[in-house]
Amino acid sequence: SARIGDEQWFVECYVYRKSFGLFLFLEEVFDRFDQSIRVEYDHCLPFRLPQNDNRTRFLHKIFSPFRDSKYLSNAKRQAEREYPVRLIDCSSRRLRIYVKGNNIEAYNPGIFPNIAGNPELFRQVALREAVQAKMNANALEAHHPNIVAVNYLLSIDYQLTDNSVRATPYRTTFLGHDSSIDVLTTSLVGIDGRLFRKKLFVAEVSSSHHVDQSHLDRIAITLAD
Repeated sequence: SARIGDEQWFVECYVYRKSFGLFLFLEEVFDRFDQSIRVEYDHCLPFRLPQNDNRTRFLHKIFSPFRDSKYLSNAKRQAEREYPVRLIDCSSRRLRIYVKGNNIEAYNPGIFPNIAGNPELFRQVALREAVQAKMNANALEAHHPNIVAVNYLLSIDYQLTDNSVRATPYRTTFLGHDSSIDVLTTSLVGIDGRLFRKKLFVAEVSSSHHVDQSHLDRIAITLAD
């Protein structure tokens, strides 16, 4: 909870994970294994990696070929002639795992076409998904006024769309008619970082518990400080 002015506000926290945590895990493992291996995906487009029990089978599929000591060395030799060299076929998931070569003349851009979605549309989807994930959490409908505080640190795509928020610390936007959530705040902050006001986005969600602009300003100051 947080006291804002003369009111006690309930605060529900949420980390936007989706498939980004697993992607960052793959990226870190391959970076430590061999830095010629790249892990990428198509930004700001639907991106879903396996979850729960399916995750183990997925990781087994990806890492098993590397038990053959010649697997990576053969790919590197091929990259001398043409690259990127696809290591694992995950194209149906928009995931690319490949070997990058060093000779720029051997680069073939047609192997992995440069595809990306609309950053602003992705941003709106990510905001709505956070609202939907928490609209009925922990009896929020019985606790007003409330704030859902979302951390998008794991989402590389959201970070790419965050420049407009840095320029405008807070603004009001209407995301839906769900009366269980009054205010949505978003940020990008790690466990060893500090939340600064300029990195905090504040949005009114509910029309049933109106929050004026001065109140949004006080929320930004209170949560950041």
